[in-house]
Amino acid sequence: MTAQLTQLFGFAADEPETLHIQDWSGEQWTAPPAVLRPTDYSLFGHPLFQGPALDGRLHWASTETATRCAGHIEGALAAAERAVTASLNTEESLSTEESLSTEEEVNSCSR
Repeated sequence: MTAQLTQLFGFAADEPETLHIQDWSGEQWTAPPAVLRPTDYSLFGHPLFQGPALDGRLHWASTETATRCAGHIEGALAAAERAVTASLNTEESLSTEESLSTEEEVNSCSR
């Protein structure tokens, strides 16, 4: 544990005054026993949830939409990156479409 801390925070972290290790899976509010753990991951990463909705105005970005590490923080980060990239590309293409339609409208009015 201290080797990792030293790697992250430098040599001062090699000898901490105190070290507290928390197992969050045993905590009542982070992993309550009444919450069912999913046993069917077949819909995680489904292509339907990876594409935009509402004509490109809505992009899903949750761990369940990840194609790898779904259900984990790594999956959430990957899904967020995918959704941001898709959103920027969609915004770009929508701007191009808007400017084309505006240009077409202007041209049609001047005929």
